[in-house]
Amino acid sequence: MKKPTAVIIGAQSAIAQAMAVRWQSHYRLVTLSRQAEPPASLRQIADLCHEKTDYSETSLLEIAQDHCQGQDVARIFCAVGILHDDTVFPEKKLSQLDATALEHYFQVNTIIPALVLRAFVPVLDRQQAGVMAFLSAQIGSIGDNRLGGWYGYRASKAALNMLIKTASIEMARTHKHYAVVALHPGTTDSPLSEPFQPRIAAERLYTPALTAERLDTVITQLQPEQSGQLLHWNGDVLPW
Repeated sequence: MKKPTAVIIGAQSAIAQAMAVRWQSHYRLVTLSRQAEPPASLRQIADLCHEKTDYSETSLLEIAQDHCQGQDVARIFCAVGILHDDTVFPEKKLSQLDATALEHYFQVNTIIPALVLRAFVPVLDRQQAGVMAFLSAQIGSIGDNRLGGWYGYRASKAALNMLIKTASIEMARTHKHYAVVALHPGTTDSPLSEPFQPRIAAERLYTPALTAERLDTVITQLQPEQSGQLLHWNGDVLPW
């Protein structure tokens, strides 16, 4: 039988790579990243189609139409996100806010996932069951914010959460068997968390493979009525 399709966006991330390895036996994989070649860990996967993208609206629309139109798309997993790079680092206080840095946080953490929703939802079969899962973060929860700081990251993830909640309301009318959710993966041993790992207890720093396993369990158990939620890696519902 023909395998259903799973799309992984942000394929260079450690969690995305681990998820692709986990899904390789069950799905025809379509991976997207800014790189021309898939990560080395994925190059031996037989049913893999890798696409280079600049994450523009045009590029995402073309990829969605080429690889998802008329297909059985069971999973869309978006792992695009940024906490720090050569140009931004989490702010500790208001005096560190910078307009360019804030724009960068929102471009990566909010706008690109919004364009993913815009591109992929219209090509999904309205009778198809499946899941769109976006990596968010508990730190993006407004109700759970007790420490402050990290303004750009918190705000851009909170905005992502609102986009997902809003999209879930529309999709409940147009794609009744699909669930769209935000997922908190926990602190994973990856380049994203590396600068902060000395302050993290060893038992709270998870391997990418374990994170992928936990998130896959949540995704597999999702029901359409859970669409629009922010979910912890253990399946608990987190406050917006």
